[in-house]
Amino acid sequence: MTTLTPTECYLRNLAPSGRRSVKSVLNAAIKILSADAGLETYQIHALGYDKLSFLRQVLVEQDKSARTIHLTFQAIRAVTKTALLMGQVDQHALDKFSALKLPHIEPSVKGKALSMSELKHCLIKQNCSVHEVRNIALIATMSGAGLRRSEIHRLRISDLSLQDAQLVIQKGKGNRTRTQYLPLWVVSHLSEWVSLRGNKSGFLFCKQINSQPLIQKPLSVASIYDIVTTRAIQTLGKKITPHDLRRTYITSLLDNGVDISTVSKLAGHKSITTTQIYDKRGIESLKKAVNTLSHDV
Repeated sequence: MTTLTPTECYLRNLAPSGRRSVKSVLNAAIKILSADAGLETYQIHALGYDKLSFLRQVLVEQDKSARTIHLTFQAIRAVTKTALLMGQVDQHALDKFSALKLPHIEPSVKGKALSMSELKHCLIKQNCSVHEVRNIALIATMSGAGLRRSEIHRLRISDLSLQDAQLVIQKGKGNRTRTQYLPLWVVSHLSEWVSLRGNKSGFLFCKQINSQPLIQKPLSVASIYDIVTTRAIQTLGKKITPHDLRRTYITSLLDNGVDISTVSKLAGHKSITTTQIYDKRGIESLKKAVNTLSHDV
């Protein structure tokens, strides 16, 4: 019988997309702390406050981004919590993390969010082909439900309920399953696509040959990227990535006054801090906020 270490157990429970980045930061941390140790055998969960403080100092001196430093310590804490659940450490092993002062994460300047007029223009049907209907439904779902490429790639027809206007995201980032509620305009585009695709079991967004949906073959994440970027260039004359559609979703919700805690849940984020990174509201939102102070003075 093989006994897994807390690190191995934690990594096994991550989705493949998240596992790569976590392994990368953990390996980098171990290299700083002990050049001879391996990820599988090094007792990350047993690190004391002194070692963690030293690691933080070295990462700062190496000019690592605040986001990388936070990811590193989030991963170490998660491994430690796994060790707690496995009975290898006690509750006090988590106390040291709250005492660590990590760098502040500034909002990312990367990426962009579409305006509503740009999004509407991107969703205008140019022809009635099956290919066109699928691509518009794909972009509508990504921008109206804020899904990641990997989540869109894995969606099956059984995950969609047009009647309830919702999608079930099976094992999204962090292996978390969530229910994603859909605006009516997204339901409309999906209904048109499903009427052409059919209701047989298989992937929701699938490949096509000669306008015939191949429901057992999902669109690859690379194909999804190409569909979004190509359509954006054709309709808007600029490059938009799939993750920009996710930024559009989050920014639009915030701009419409939805509180950030709710937006964080809708986006499938574990932390509100992550949601803040996606906020692409500009100076106009600040002016709008100030003008809500309509006191009669």
